Amino acid sequence: MRFHHSIPLLVYLATSSKADLCIKGAFKLTLEEECSVETLKDAYEELYNNEVLKDDSCSNTVEEDLAEILGTADLDAGVQALCAGADLGNTIPFEEISHENPDDLFTKTYFDGGTYWNEEVQTTLETGQNTKVLQDDAAKVNRFYESEASYGVVEWPDHLSNFELDKCDINAAMCCWPQDRQAGDNNGNCNQRYDNRCKDKDPADNTDLCLVNMNRAPGSVPVGSDGIIVHENDDGDGEGAIHCHGFAWSNNGNHASNRYKANNLFYVSMYDHMTQRGYVRNIHGSPMCACLEQMPVVTRSDCTQIDVEETFEISVDTNGKASAKLTSNDIDFNACQGKNNNNNDLECKERMLIQ
Repeated sequence: MRFHHSIPLLVYLATSSKADLCIKGAFKLTLEEECSVETLKDAYEELYNNEVLKDDSCSNTVEEDLAEILGTADLDAGVQALCAGADLGNTIPFEEISHENPDDLFTKTYFDGGTYWNEEVQTTLETGQNTKVLQDDAAKVNRFYESEASYGVVEWPDHLSNFELDKCDINAAMCCWPQDRQAGDNNGNCNQRYDNRCKDKDPADNTDLCLVNMNRAPGSVPVGSDGIIVHENDDGDGEGAIHCHGFAWSNNGNHASNRYKANNLFYVSMYDHMTQRGYVRNIHGSPMCACLEQMPVVTRSDCTQIDVEETFEISVDTNGKASAKLTSNDIDFNACQGKNNNNNDLECKERMLIQ
């Protein structure tokens, strides 16, 4: 597990306090692994049980002191609000993953199924030189996964029409791919290298496509697109092989699925499926990736969840006012654990989060 800051368990700053607490003065607490009532109580009890720091005349319990610090007797709600508003440090704009110019349309076009990442297939020139190599063209994606994606906080691309949160009521996003462009990764049926032998190859089929409503994503389809495309059959008699994969997040701003939903968007779309499997392009009439409301209707989708260990620093000033700062994190991307033990299933994960 990576920790990027060396922080003592607690720091006591001897000054006068206006808050009616057993610990007088400003102080800091370090919450290990997560921000919760349990970790806050554990950290505060070390101060509370210190005979040098605790005011002998104070009769408050630990819970009463914490209620004073959090401004509410509902400690769980107080902690959730405190850490949901934590200082996250230097967050990473999503566009920086794919392109140096944040004003460039590359990221938007990519999520709609375009750009050379989606449209090209590796070719060997007459000289024997390989060109349009996905691992070279998208090398930045692999580097980002090994660095900021796994221990930073990526900003949700709310400015893209695919991911406007005020229109993302289900709290879930999904990608669907109809093509495999990369050989040698044991995924899909792009198996032989390369040129014409790997054009229009299929990803691993994990769902059935039911219909595409072209009115759902006006910012991602050609102007004037209208109507519903119904896919009555499957496989060769219908849409062919389709692979869909998504993720869901909690309404709770302190939940890891919410705080790191953009990290998960990167992982699902750019890393796990594009560079690791070669899955690309969009289903006709819909974006490649978007909030679920804009995507095609399918029978199911695979799912990835965020598991993370975090360290928070809680600062309490001389007035008893608390603030939080995220000081380190270590993210793992795993198959979703869903309701009723239905795992790796987007619908079951979303139902578990809202229960």
